[in-house]
Amino acid sequence: MSQTVPCVIFAFNRPGCLARVLAALKTQRIRNLIVYVDAPRCAADVGAVRDCRAMVDRIDWAHVVKRYAEQNGGLLGILDKITEVMTETQRAVFVEDDCLPSPGFYDFMTQCLEYYDCDKQVFSIGGYQPISRDFFRGDSRSLVSSMRFLCWGWATWQDRWKDIIPGINAYNNLFNKLRNIPTVAGDDIPDMARACSDGRAQSWDIKVMIATLSRNYAHLLPTRGLIRNIGLTSGEHGLLPGRMGRCSQNRNVAANAVSDIEWLADTRPDRRYQEEMRRFVATGLRRNGRNRALLHRVAAGLRRRSLALATSVCPNCVSASKRLRNKIYPEKKDRFYNMILEENNREPKKHALLSYVTHPFSIPWDDPRYLRHNNIRLAHGIVRALNRDGYAVDVVDRADYAFEPEHSYDLIISTGGRTENYIRQLSEHCLRIYFATGRYWRVANEMAARHFADLRLRRGVNLQQSRYCSPIDGGEMSLRVSDGIIVLGNLATASTYSCSGRVVCVDGMALPDDHCDQINKAFDRARRNFLYFAGDGCVHKGLDLLLEVFSRNDRHLWICSRMEDDFADVYDHELNDLPNIHMLGWVQPRSSGYYDVMDRCQYVILPSASEGQAQSVIECMNHGLVPIVSAATGIDVPEGGEVLNSCSMDEIRDVVEEAASRSPSDCRSHARASRQLVLERFTEEVFIDGFARAVEEIATDKKVERRAAGRVA
Repeated sequence: MSQTVPCVIFAFNRPGCLARVLAALKTQRIRNLIVYVDAPRCAADVGAVRDCRAMVDRIDWAHVVKRYAEQNGGLLGILDKITEVMTETQRAVFVEDDCLPSPGFYDFMTQCLEYYDCDKQVFSIGGYQPISRDFFRGDSRSLVSSMRFLCWGWATWQDRWKDIIPGINAYNNLFNKLRNIPTVAGDDIPDMARACSDGRAQSWDIKVMIATLSRNYAHLLPTRGLIRNIGLTSGEHGLLPGRMGRCSQNRNVAANAVSDIEWLADTRPDRRYQEEMRRFVATGLRRNGRNRALLHRVAAGLRRRSLALATSVCPNCVSASKRLRNKIYPEKKDRFYNMILEENNREPKKHALLSYVTHPFSIPWDDPRYLRHNNIRLAHGIVRALNRDGYAVDVVDRADYAFEPEHSYDLIISTGGRTENYIRQLSEHCLRIYFATGRYWRVANEMAARHFADLRLRRGVNLQQSRYCSPIDGGEMSLRVSDGIIVLGNLATASTYSCSGRVVCVDGMALPDDHCDQINKAFDRARRNFLYFAGDGCVHKGLDLLLEVFSRNDRHLWICSRMEDDFADVYDHELNDLPNIHMLGWVQPRSSGYYDVMDRCQYVILPSASEGQAQSVIECMNHGLVPIVSAATGIDVPEGGEVLNSCSMDEIRDVVEEAASRSPSDCRSHARASRQLVLERFTEEVFIDGFARAVEEIATDKKVERRAAGRVA
């Protein structure tokens, strides 16, 4: 019965997105497809629309009803298409061309349609879940009831759809001509409804939402989302005022639908979930509104070189009382003060100083520089963690030796650099924490020196040691006076440090990415492909070892990295003459080339001498690549991953051969385990919680120490 429920697809001019959606649906035992492809709006759309229709014409895995429009109907035209479908069938599942379903999505939706067929207060089954999985921690339910209609993968019944058609037709007259719209499903709904009414925006789902609110319908959503939106940077929904912030999306997506659904006995809207939804939407409203106004103000303020700012540039933040000042000092870096990035309902009572990097706070979320280095997101995460604990945070660049504290601080977090010029000026009651983003500098230098020495023995070349860390850069001064250390990495990284106080590990975070799925990967081919994806320092990171190993086998090594000229000269033959070694150079994250190499490879390999926690490896794991790494990368590997103990060429050779011989089914399982580990441990929320907890642990130890010292005295 479920397989006869049609799956309806709405497409237009995004063939890349449509291809991924069709590939995902192909695995879901769907018999009947109805595919709408809209007509071009202008000449620029003709090619993309033609590609979409050609793609639909090639479908051979389901019975397809193709409905190609002759005139462009736009977003609002979807309402008529839904009505057309619902006059032909009792039930239907709907997806748009940017809604990528997880495995099991279709079965989940059709089971819910069957189970709740007689519950006439349920209007729709949704596939998307915007609320973080942390909210549902400890909750065994498969579904939650809401008043908010979400159109990113949904299903409904014929009788419910017919019931709201009069409301859709009389849309402008509902709720006293849209003046008294309730905000039970979110404070953004009234403004969005009026925007659709007066022509500022077009969106069919807003009209459905208002019509269902007028009939007091409920919508059932999975507690773990089954849809990943892959069109957040395209399409027209993002133009609606008050839309939930793009950076908040896709934070709760399950790898697979649950096979045993725990049904809701009571489908009335869940009050606790409603409150969380309103809070989530309200946060998005504040971010969107303030950031739009800020972008113009920041540009003007930087030209004037001195400006009092009311809000932060960060898209993930809500800020207050922030002051930007510029002085002439080495490297001409901007200094930001008084950062309050985490929304809270109380005035901060404590003051913290973060000595790290300041440029992240001047980069908008959609700037390509946002993808260059993880310290951008880490800096924001640290400030948000401290704000959450009641700190107002001053941020100063770690290279600024001219900085002088303007007031007392309860906490300083330093990452080395020039903090020795002012850290001793701070009160003895100030909690001093060192944030270690790499291994202890002496250990890092020693391990790197071994790599260069081994290269000299093998090749007789004497390359200059790169990535050498000085005592200043390594934060030796800050370490000596610290009350505790927060280490970015695992226990292997933490073991290189010694401190009289506590040493606490925190994991970093992967950059959010809507492309992450392994549905289309050809694992039989991918298992023979290994990716080296790293920053500068080829010998430091072990690329020389990989080139020599892969030059003696037929496995493929793909290299995404910049390369020093002297290193390239030494390995000219391997880099240019061998058919199984592919030098791609630096590949911009989120580019088509980046996704191509992620889909091509099964493994990411990095026999590095020293890292804090190799962010490049985490990025690859986020795309399902399985890590083969040295212990010095600071990463706990998932099932199928390998830790290189000695990083000898013999060890690397044996591990590569074993990995390349694994079955495609094992490779698929390992890829999903790698992706799942990132979703569980390397997210922004996990980092913020872990950092806040680490600060609290160190602060608690310091209080105990002070009390003990008082008793002795």
